[in-house]
Amino acid sequence: AVHDLNLGRLAFTVVLLLIVVVASGVLELGLEAQLVIAATRCAVQLTVLCAFLLEPMFAARNPTLIFVYLSIITVLAAREASARLHYVYFGIRGHFVVAFLIGSGGVLAFAVAVVLQLQPWYDARYLVPIAGMLLGNNLTATALGADTFLTDLADGTDRIYIRLCRGASWREAILPSVKAAISKALTPTLNSMAVMGLVFIPGMMTGQLLGGQSPLEAGIYQILIMYLVTVSGCLSATAVVTMGAYAVIDTPNHALRRERIKKPIQGPKRDVLLALIYGIVDLAFAAFDAARKFITARSADERHALLGVSSAAVAPDEESGNLDHKFVAKFTGTSSGQGPPLLEASDLVVGQTGLLISLQLAQGDRVSITGATGSGKTSLLRVLCRLNAPAGGV
Repeated sequence: AVHDLNLGRLAFTVVLLLIVVVASGVLELGLEAQLVIAATRCAVQLTVLCAFLLEPMFAARNPTLIFVYLSIITVLAAREASARLHYVYFGIRGHFVVAFLIGSGGVLAFAVAVVLQLQPWYDARYLVPIAGMLLGNNLTATALGADTFLTDLADGTDRIYIRLCRGASWREAILPSVKAAISKALTPTLNSMAVMGLVFIPGMMTGQLLGGQSPLEAGIYQILIMYLVTVSGCLSATAVVTMGAYAVIDTPNHALRRERIKKPIQGPKRDVLLALIYGIVDLAFAAFDAARKFITARSADERHALLGVSSAAVAPDEESGNLDHKFVAKFTGTSSGQGPPLLEASDLVVGQTGLLISLQLAQGDRVSITGATGSGKTSLLRVLCRLNAPAGGV
C-alpha cells in the first residue's frame, strides 16, 4: 500500500533542518540565513508548481498550456546555461535555445511517438516530467561543452593559428577543441550511468517506487530516461558547439575571429526565480524591438521609392536619424592601365552601410577613398580584403 505523506508528518523533517542550522551557528559557517531561505523557497515553489500549475495542466490536458510551459522552461534553461560560461559571443543564448530544441525536442518527440506511443500524444503526465529531465541534464551538458570549446579557442588561439598557417582547413584546426568539448559534455552522464543501480538508485526510480510502481517497471522507465538523456545531451552539445564554431570562424576564408569571443559582462547575479521573471521581460522587449525595426524598415523603403533612390545606396545616419542620407564615398587617383586587373569588384554591396561600388584596379594604379564618417570606407576595405562578407555582388 502507498503511504500518504501529509504536512504534519513532513513537518518532522523541519527538525532535522534545524539541527543543520544550529550546527552552522555553532561552527560559525554563516549559512543559517541561507539554509532557512532555501528551505522555505523550496517548499513554497514546489507547492505552487504542483498545486497551481501542474495539477490544472494535468487536468486540462490542453496542448497549448503544455507548449507554453515547455517554451518558458526552455528559454530559462538557455539563459542559465549561457550564464555559466567564461567566454561568450553575440547570439549565444539563441543558439542554446536552438540546441535544446534539437536535442530535447527531437528526442522527446521520438520517445512520445515511437517508444511510449502516448494517446493522446500531449499527455502531460509523461510529457512534462520527461521534458524537464531532458532539459535539466542538457543544461549541464551544453554549458560544459560550450564553455570547454570557447575557452579552448580563446586561450589556445596560437594553436589554431599555427594549424591554419600550416594548411589546415578551419574544420581541421578546431577539431581537437570540438572533440574535447563534446567529451566533457557527456562525462557526467556517462559517470552516472556506470554506477547506476550499484552505488545509488536514481531519483525518478525512487519516486516511482514510493508511488507504488513495481521495481521492475520502475527500472525499465529509468533505463529509458538515461538513454534519452544521453542521446539528447550529445545532440544538444554537438549543436551548440557547431553553431558556436560558425559564429566565431570566418568559414569562407578559414580564419578564426578571436575578437568575437569575449568575456561576459558581469552584472548582478540573479537566482532562478528572478531569472525567469527577467527572461519573460527580455522576450517582451525583444519582440517589441523587432516589431519597431520592421516598421521602420518598411517606412524607409517607401520613402526611398518615392524619392527614386535605391535602398542599397542609402544608409541610416544613426546620430541624426535621417534615413534619406546618400553616402558620399569617392574614388580618386591615377590609372596606369598596365596589365590585367589585380583587383576587381562588380556591384559590391557593403553590408554594414549599404554602399554599392564597382571598381577595377591594375598594377601601378593609385586610388584614394574619401567620404564622410560612417560612409563605409573601412567596411569597404574589410570586404575587399575578405575580412567581412559582402551583402551582394562579387
